[in-house]
Amino acid sequence: MKLPLLEDIIDAVREAGELVIKGAAAKAVRQKGDSDYVTDSDLAVQHFLKEKLTSAYPEIGFLAEEEGEGDACTDGLCWVLDPIDGTMNFIRDLSLSAVSLALVRDGETLMSAVYNPFSGEMFCAEQGRGAYLNGEPIRVSEQKTLDGGLAAFGTSPYKKPYTAKYFELYRELFLAAADVRRLGSAALDICYVAAGRFDCYFEYTLSIWDYAAARLILTEAGGKITDPRGEAIGGAKKSGVLATNVHLHKTVLDIIKKYD
Repeated sequence: MKLPLLEDIIDAVREAGELVIKGAAAKAVRQKGDSDYVTDSDLAVQHFLKEKLTSAYPEIGFLAEEEGEGDACTDGLCWVLDPIDGTMNFIRDLSLSAVSLALVRDGETLMSAVYNPFSGEMFCAEQGRGAYLNGEPIRVSEQKTLDGGLAAFGTSPYKKPYTAKYFELYRELFLAAADVRRLGSAALDICYVAAGRFDCYFEYTLSIWDYAAARLILTEAGGKITDPRGEAIGGAKKSGVLATNVHLHKTVLDIIKKYD
């Protein structure tokens, strides 16, 4: 079958972003689990993109965060969507949220877009064709040591029983680096590594819709992404994620392994 064009994915995601902006003024929020929330806007974006994509490409599967849409994408072609990555940020008007959409085949991302409608930043990539931010090519940083680097991490808020171990690791990253950041959107965190804004990013537990789009943007920008043991992530539905500029990958892995 003929694959979609990256431009079509970008257009669909940008259109979905308009729903995010429209929904920002009035948010109906419900709790799915511990520190896990969904809004009407999450559902509106998901329903819009599912209808648009499955209508245009009925032979492509669909996996998304809300309402248990689909199964893990391990075989064949599949859309992987996080309608609003950074829902808590969205709820609290922090303007650090993104629509994250990837086209995945056999666990490998072929093309993707991550769009923050509040900033207007559109990160995108197609396998073998580089990574872009609003049409301009991006590259990871050349930072070769954590000393002087900017490290980002996610706190895995759904896994609070592991807080003591996690924060010991984050403390070591903070002491080793110039400073640390925690944005609250894994997709944006990874894209920021791709754009050279951060030098590395780590989180213990993410779902495939959190990282499927951003991982291609990172690797096409010259970066590296693995699980916490340094293994390829593939089509795993859940995984820890380490994203770096390549130079720092072993350094951060060695720190992570102390807390495994």
